[in-house]
Amino acid sequence: MVSGDSSLSLQQRMEDAGFDNIVVTPMGSDKVFLYRSGGGDMWQVIQEALDFFSMLFSDIHKWTKHDEIYERGAWLRVYSTPIHAWNEVFFKLCVSDYGRFIRSDECTVDKARLDFARILISTTILEVVNVTSEVLVDDFKYLIKLVEEWGCNLGEDAFMTEEELENKAETCSIRNEVPEMDEFRGDMDNLVDELSKDW
Repeated sequence: MVSGDSSLSLQQRMEDAGFDNIVVTPMGSDKVFLYRSGGGDMWQVIQEALDFFSMLFSDIHKWTKHDEIYERGAWLRVYSTPIHAWNEVFFKLCVSDYGRFIRSDECTVDKARLDFARILISTTILEVVNVTSEVLVDDFKYLIKLVEEWGCNLGEDAFMTEEELENKAETCSIRNEVPEMDEFRGDMDNLVDELSKDW
């Protein structure tokens, strides 16, 4: 079963909804395994409260052998992105050789900073991703650098840490310090759109 939230917040949501006997167990990346602590048919519980579970999970299915493939979450920083190519489609292409695109962080979507983009992927690669690749955008070659954010442990699973909120606060702190930033960001969005059209 796949989810976009951390397993800790999912466990709390289960309990808040009255499902005290459902245990959320992380399986790596954005996958979790659900079971009833006292035993019983978990699938029946899901079917009876399908609307609730559909709000939390993007894919709900019974466990299969395919679910044994280990994946982990990794935040990648994408450096040297041409401004006129700054969009989710481009980022999906950049990370496709290294994992499954999950989402961009808020600063990347809002274009609050343009020195690098932060992209969350689900990957089977256990080594830290640190690669440079050449991409062709509108007949020009660009060198794009992908660098994984990581802590003390190699192969760390970004879905199992609470660092995302801290990183978001650090990387977006300029938005809180400068009151005129919203007006500037609107101008920046217009500039990026115009550059994109010109290219």
